[in-house]
Amino acid sequence: MPIPDEMEDAELRSVIKRTFAEIDSDGFGVIRIEDMKPFQRVFEMTPDAFHSFLQFLKFFDKSGDGRFNLEELIETCVIYSLLMMLEESHVPELRREVIRLLFIALDEDGSQTLDKMELEYMVGMMADHCDVSKEVAMQAFDFGADKEEITLEEFIETFDFL
Repeated sequence: MPIPDEMEDAELRSVIKRTFAEIDSDGFGVIRIEDMKPFQRVFEMTPDAFHSFLQFLKFFDKSGDGRFNLEELIETCVIYSLLMMLEESHVPELRREVIRLLFIALDEDGSQTLDKMELEYMVGMMADHCDVSKEVAMQAFDFGADKEEITLEEFIETFDFL
C-alpha cells in the first residue's frame, strides 16, 4: 500500500476506516494515538515517517486527550496527505491545487476565509517540514491588529512565497 500522499481521497478514507476498525476493538468509536501502530504497516512508513505522523496527530489533537474518533482521524490524515504532497510537488499547477485543497480542509467553518486560529494549525506543522519558523510564517500571512482573516488567493500567494 502506498503512503497517504499517493492515494486517491476515497481510497485514503477507506484505508483509514478499515484500519480504525481494526484498532477500535472495543467498539467505542475512539482510538488513542499510542494505538496507531497499524497505520505504520498499512502506509508502509519508515520509523522516522511514522514518528512524524504521530507528532502531526498530536499537534492536531484539538481536545488534547490523545484520542481521535473516525471523522477527526480522517480529517487529520487528509491534511497530512496534502502537506506531504505539497512538500514533494515542484509542478506549479499541482502545488496551487494542493494549496487550494489544503485551504478548504483548514476552513473548518466553511467561511471561505481562514482566521488566525485555523491558520495556526497548519503553520505549526509546516514549520516542522519547512525551513520557516512558525513566527516567520505567521508574519508572512500578515495577521496584524487590523486583519482577522485571509482569503484563498492571499493564502496561495503567501504559501508560494514561503
